[in-house]
Amino acid sequence: MEEVFKLPDNAEQKSKQAEQAVTSGIKKAGGKAVKAGGKLILKMLAPYLPIIIAVVVVVVLIFTATSVIYAQLTTDHSDIETEEGEIADECITKAVKKANARSQYDSYGRDAMLELTEGQVWSVITFKNTATDTKITVDEINETAEDMKPFFEYMTADRITEQLQTFTDPETGETWSEWVVIDKSTDTLLTHADSIIGEYSYTYKKVTNTSGNTRTTYMQPLETKLIGEQYARLKKYLKEELKLGDSDMDIVIQSVLEASAGFENNQQRMDWLLGYGTGISLPGNTNYTGIPADIIPAIQEASQKFGIPEWLIAAVIKIESGFNPLARNASSGAYGLMQIMPFHIDGGLFERLGFDRVADRDNPRAQVIAGTSLLKGHIGNITVDWNSEIWKQQTLKGLANYGGYTNDRLAEAEEKYVSKIWAAADSYKTIGITTGISWPLPGHTKISSYFGGRADPITGKQADHSGIDIPVPEGTPVLSASNGTVVFAGWNDAYGNVVIIESGQYNILYGHNSKLLVTTGQTVQQSQQISLAGTTGRSTGPHLHFGISIGKWTNSRWINPLSQVTPK
Repeated sequence: MEEVFKLPDNAEQKSKQAEQAVTSGIKKAGGKAVKAGGKLILKMLAPYLPIIIAVVVVVVLIFTATSVIYAQLTTDHSDIETEEGEIADECITKAVKKANARSQYDSYGRDAMLELTEGQVWSVITFKNTATDTKITVDEINETAEDMKPFFEYMTADRITEQLQTFTDPETGETWSEWVVIDKSTDTLLTHADSIIGEYSYTYKKVTNTSGNTRTTYMQPLETKLIGEQYARLKKYLKEELKLGDSDMDIVIQSVLEASAGFENNQQRMDWLLGYGTGISLPGNTNYTGIPADIIPAIQEASQKFGIPEWLIAAVIKIESGFNPLARNASSGAYGLMQIMPFHIDGGLFERLGFDRVADRDNPRAQVIAGTSLLKGHIGNITVDWNSEIWKQQTLKGLANYGGYTNDRLAEAEEKYVSKIWAAADSYKTIGITTGISWPLPGHTKISSYFGGRADPITGKQADHSGIDIPVPEGTPVLSASNGTVVFAGWNDAYGNVVIIESGQYNILYGHNSKLLVTTGQTVQQSQQISLAGTTGRSTGPHLHFGISIGKWTNSRWINPLSQVTPK
């Protein structure tokens, strides 16, 4: 829910007074980083200082600090050097990349949300150094990243595609049908994660989806359970490094998260920080294309349970959290995919639905079912005509109430909140509840080489295959699997003529083309023709190499494309 915030007339003067007060307070606070600003903050986070200090130091500064929320702000930390004379920014980038390095990646991309970020390292180092007023060192950067790095455990599971084929006995002429395996690939599935956000366990169930005479059996994400207390590792680390007491910890945790979120988002306007506007702080990688594959089953289950269409549930999630189960409103405390308020959770909402308020805090299934139950309660037991446009007016009051608007503010709610949900719902009603990724070669469903380990077709040696190969005649039109922006279109020694499209959290790669039809920087739409298939680069014959990476493709965080899209 949006709020109007009026700045005081003497905002600039109060902002300067806040900085002076904080700087003075630093000298008196000694080693207590929770009450310190410090030279590093003044240099690196100067535009954000009044706001960050408002959260960290004392509540009385909040009013003063927010006076600069709506100013045009930029942060330039590129010139900060370590004690050894190296650029701190570059050192942190290297340290974070090393901390996140691993040989496996979850096929559903959930580990990427828990990776260490540069903003988290920057924020923690800033707080640490304010206590001693010392310069950052390279060793400190490396040690901080190493101490905060996430740990992941995985398992692999087969994704098997079968086709119902008919056979004839040559002697009797009798016919029969049976399922025959035509495709087999491997999914990498996250089973355990230990990060500064929290420690989690992940479970799965085997499902079979049948379409016509083809069926696919695979392991579908079921539950995400928080083990112990959220932020337990971060709290322990800060307590040891900053010698903080328990009474200070919650404020510092919030400050670290908000400061790191601001760093990552690089916002010019800071309304995100204290919850004005959308108020959503999104840890980790959150810009999804379509709907994350692991959330779709929860939406379907909630729809069946409460009688709310899948497309409306998806629309609420999109507007409330951008499909991030870790989304947190710093102002209200609303949390998760559907931004459930703390008083609902504390009041036993999760337990009434068979979940645990602590263990299931970050469980997408629990969040969706709990949020949809609240949505159903707001809409009430009225009969909604979901098949005509009248459903919008029938749900106006319920959606407005869900968003925190009272009945006397329905017009405002419709303009600022409900209309956005309606627009998203119309979109999902048309395209369906999907990951937003489609098959790039319609009608060409054969896969000649799967994701994962294989014998290299050129050297014969065992090697990992970062995507799937789809054999097609040279010149076959290649369609964009999603909406997005072309981040590279050109020559690559391995992939030949290659197109790479950034789409939400993914980089989608199309390799070995004979001709490119798009250019770098161009915006493309799903199903738009982007190239002609070929055999350029390191290739043994005409085919499309189709790869999906979490984040930048140069980071090589490849996942199995078949976890996101079905050949058709």
